[in-house]
Amino acid sequence: MSILSDEHDECVAFAQHFSLPTSFLDWSSSPYIAAFFAFDGNKSTVFGSGHKVAIWALNWEMLELVLYYEYVGTVPPKECRGYPDNFQEVMKTMRQDNARRIEKVEKLGNPNRRMVYQEGLFTRAIKIEDDIEKFIRKRSRFAPATVLTKITIPGTAQADALKDLALMGITPVTLMGDPEGAAATAFNRVLRF
Repeated sequence: MSILSDEHDECVAFAQHFSLPTSFLDWSSSPYIAAFFAFDGNKSTVFGSGHKVAIWALNWEMLELVLYYEYVGTVPPKECRGYPDNFQEVMKTMRQDNARRIEKVEKLGNPNRRMVYQEGLFTRAIKIEDDIEKFIRKRSRFAPATVLTKITIPGTAQADALKDLALMGITPVTLMGDPEGAAATAFNRVLRF
């Protein structure tokens, strides 16, 4: 659940989809769209033989469990039981220690066009230095791989992968729906590959 207004989330999602740095981490509900962005790289790079491409898969149901167990059901520590004068201070410290670091952004009321085309979903880091992989490894009661999985593919598959994805209709123009996407699609076809 978002701690900020839905309107704010929509603005941040819009900025994220136009390459501005935000506290959002962009996901797609489609593994093929995720593969496209992993292989498309920085739009001009052709990956060499030593390069590897990573596609991250997030299990949203398991993330919900991680978030639930992190924030809910905190039991006061034994040392504060029986000390009512200290109880409020102990609870304040516990809340700070248990503060939200990563959260799932609920479905936006008015998603932008790119978000719709890219089947976009988001997580938000409360602090810019927070990293979802480290968060899950440190804070999860569950095996990290049940929540977040890294799929690694050799970079040499880049040209074939992007051509196959284009045959599936996954190109910059279909994912962006604007002149920038059309130009990137033409660039990939004519110059890059």
